[in-house]
Order: sequence, then C-alpha cells, then structure tokens
Amino acid sequence: LAMLVCLIALGALALPAAGHGPTRAHRSVVGGTPADPAQFSYSVAIFRKGHMHCSGSVIGPTKVLTAAHCVFGFNLANFQVIAGRPDLRNPAAGEAVGVTAGQVHPDFEQTALHDVGVLELAQPITATAPIPLATPEQSAATTGPGALLHVSGYGATKPFGVHLSPFLKTTVEVVRTDRRCLHAYT
Repeated sequence: LAMLVCLIALGALALPAAGHGPTRAHRSVVGGTPADPAQFSYSVAIFRKGHMHCSGSVIGPTKVLTAAHCVFGFNLANFQVIAGRPDLRNPAAGEAVGVTAGQVHPDFEQTALHDVGVLELAQPITATAPIPLATPEQSAATTGPGALLHVSGYGATKPFGVHLSPFLKTTVEVVRTDRRCLHAYT
C-alpha cells in the first residue's frame, strides 16, 4: 500500500475509521487485509512494462492521484492504469488504460518532499467512479495527527519489500505529524 499517509492528499482520499468496535492502527501501511472492492472502488493499480508498479486513486475521469516517486523519472508511455480489478491475477476483470502524461508536486524534484503526483489517462476510466477530493475544511476536520484512517491499495507485503500484493488490500493508519514524517522519509 502506498506510503502517502503523511500527505494531506491521502487524507483527502482516505476514509475516517469508523465503527465495528475499537480500531487498532498499524505501525505502517505495509500488510493489511483483503479489501472490499466496493468500498474502495476508486483504487487502481499502476503497471509499468506489464508489471505492478504502484497504487493510485481515481480523482477524475482521466486523472489518477499517486505518489510522485511512482511518476518522476519514468517513461510514462510504459504505464497502464488498471481499474476495477481487485485481484490483479484476473486479467479478464476491469479495464486497462494508457497514461499520456504525469505531473509531480513542484517541490518533489528538488527536495523529495510532497511525494504526490497525478497521472493523465489516454481515455476516461469507465470501470469506476472517481472519489471526490476533500475540501481543505473537510481534510482539516478528519486528518489531524493521531486520527485513524482506512487506506487501500496494492502494496508491499513486508516493510521495504519489493514483492507487491496481487489483490487490493486495506489497513488502518494513524495520521502522523509533519515532523515525524520528515524524520521517517527524508
């Protein structure tokens, strides 16, 4: 699962943890459990040269939010976004759409901060509806340090792992302070 938890952008996309009894947050986004595809229908897999590369979230018919480190320095002509396929081992499910362009946050190239990027798709995704981005007010109300968020994606199965999950997963993550994120990721 992508490590975007430190970004306010993820807070805009993540769902506040809500109730089936007490929720316990994990120490990292790695791991997780199988996700209900209907709950996270906006989650997509990003393939590069036919292999799983990163996760993202559909934020518009032709826009996918992802991490800048998934975009920067790569030939985007080699990318495909896979939508509506909770199990990546089933190529008959969902749809694959090419990528025509990508942008990363202006600070990322120089500082590696603000690890957020947007992919522009060759055609609109029809397999899923976009998730609306939160307003600044909504984000501030639900993503303060210590808040619990449900996140989803196709991510590493172990910390610092290169083996990615073939199925959509979810976990609960704690929003951390900017200082803690800077310490952890720089």
